[in-house]
Amino acid sequence: MPAQAKENSPEGASAFVQHYIDVSNYAASTGDVEELSRLSDSRCTGCREYVELYRDTYSAGGYFKGGNWELDDLKLDFGPGETFVDAHLTAPTGRYKASSGMPEES
Repeated sequence: MPAQAKENSPEGASAFVQHYIDVSNYAASTGDVEELSRLSDSRCTGCREYVELYRDTYSAGGYFKGGNWELDDLKLDFGPGETFVDAHLTAPTGRYKASSGMPEES
């Protein structure tokens, strides 16, 4: 993780979001969800669902190719002791295979 992503500042929050996206793209490309799982808050349902999707797909012999998320815009909102992030992402169409016995899809 970049040092700046550990800072308690607007720049640190932005750096963390970019790092999280990079880690998520890596997990989608490889099935290695260890770092994504570590970085994801246990209360984040969507985060857990992506970890499970990547892990289960690769365990079944499937894969994801292309379609990496890209950060377009980031808005930070500061609450008492918390920073809220509204991130706009784009993801081009990629390809995936749900399991070894399934056809590749877009």
